[in-house]
Amino acid sequence: MPVVTPRHGCALVVSLTLKKMPKQLALLFCIGFVWWLLQFDRKQRYPRTSALWLPTIWILAISSRPLDSWSNFNIGASGAVLDPLFHGTMLCIGLIVLGRRDFNWGRAFRANWWLFVLVGYMLTSIVWSDMMFVSFKRCVRELTALVMALVVLTEPAPLQALQSLFRRTIYVLVPFSLLVIKYYPPIGVMYSRWTGEIQWIGVTLQKNSLGRICLTAIFFLIWTLIRRRKRREPTVARYQNHADIFVLFLSAWLLRGPSMWAASATAIYALTAGLLGLWGLSWSRRHKMLPGPTMLASIVAIIVVVGTITPFVGGSNLAGFTSAVGRDSTFTGRTEIWAEYVPAVKKRPLFGYGFGGFYKVPAEAHNGYLDVWLGLGFVGVVITGMFLVSTVRRAALLLPRNFDWAALTICFTVMAAIDHISGSSFDSLQRQLMAVVMFVSVIAIPHAAKASVTRSARATIPKAQPQRIPTAIGF
Repeated sequence: MPVVTPRHGCALVVSLTLKKMPKQLALLFCIGFVWWLLQFDRKQRYPRTSALWLPTIWILAISSRPLDSWSNFNIGASGAVLDPLFHGTMLCIGLIVLGRRDFNWGRAFRANWWLFVLVGYMLTSIVWSDMMFVSFKRCVRELTALVMALVVLTEPAPLQALQSLFRRTIYVLVPFSLLVIKYYPPIGVMYSRWTGEIQWIGVTLQKNSLGRICLTAIFFLIWTLIRRRKRREPTVARYQNHADIFVLFLSAWLLRGPSMWAASATAIYALTAGLLGLWGLSWSRRHKMLPGPTMLASIVAIIVVVGTITPFVGGSNLAGFTSAVGRDSTFTGRTEIWAEYVPAVKKRPLFGYGFGGFYKVPAEAHNGYLDVWLGLGFVGVVITGMFLVSTVRRAALLLPRNFDWAALTICFTVMAAIDHISGSSFDSLQRQLMAVVMFVSVIAIPHAAKASVTRSARATIPKAQPQRIPTAIGF
């Protein structure tokens, strides 16, 4: 591995971008740059355990292409061997970690009621699935996703652990996406089946999946840099802000793609809404006009309803938005796919075909709400929508006390709800963007509330009696 110094870390990726070099050397440079970035995370001053690498590895795996696809570079691979083994192993190790930490399942259920109901309904749907074994395997993956979130929840400092989880995945996925696009095009580049134009897919299987990685990276890094600027989060190293800004611009470059016409319009729409939402919440906070839980929950509910009816009306309700970014009224061929799947929904409208029990060609309906309806029926759509609405409502209640984490949760949930309208990232907790929402819902909301209570307790302690501080805050 080449020696990477803070002064030359970003220069390595610039070399990857601007210069042509042997791909083996480019791979070494990329590994060196990622290693340098990860040193910033290692220097974070908070207690953590090595078990945090368990959900880190898991989210890296679900955010990129299936393991079997990596093993033979076959884009059509469905992960028939390595992926079930990987998820089963992660589930077992995660349960062992939770068992050693004496995890309170009852408290977790009460705090995340709609999430547990959703997972329980997925498991129940195996009963009426026409492909029970396939449904069972996919439900195991959903359980793995839930267990990974609970592992982070039981870390000594859950909020900081969640930041570390996001930071690590961004530091790995973004540089390696650049690497495979430029030096390994059979992996990182594909051609559109509709227009034949070049599309960047990076370490994923399609451009929209890469767009979700970039969406998450851009929003999280902007949120982090704002917190540091306002001194609500420390900078642990001299070049940390420079490195984060560089990765931010690299993510924006990848999101743009080889051209704006080949970019992921879905991710651009969602990111724009998220950034506008963050700005709007910040503005309302400065003017002491924070929106109430009912208003924010209603916005998410409206997005869910619009996304649900879109396939049934052929996308006519959103035709104006597609033209704004240069897309045709067919949503780049999505309306044809929706027309094929809507009749199947009408055959089993209430409970669907069971989770993972509907065989689709293509494998995605390109509308997350339609995917959920096919698998779990209208009941599943309602439960999933209630999970999103309850997440936003709980976060909105936290806005006056812990604005940063509440705003992060609200904006990620809104971005996910918008992305699901023309993307299939909604029907499973192992989808990258849905996993992000699950993590912030399970971890950020309850522990941000605890952090705000702790700060309030410290603020009420008389300064003339410093010796009472440990007792007052319960140490």
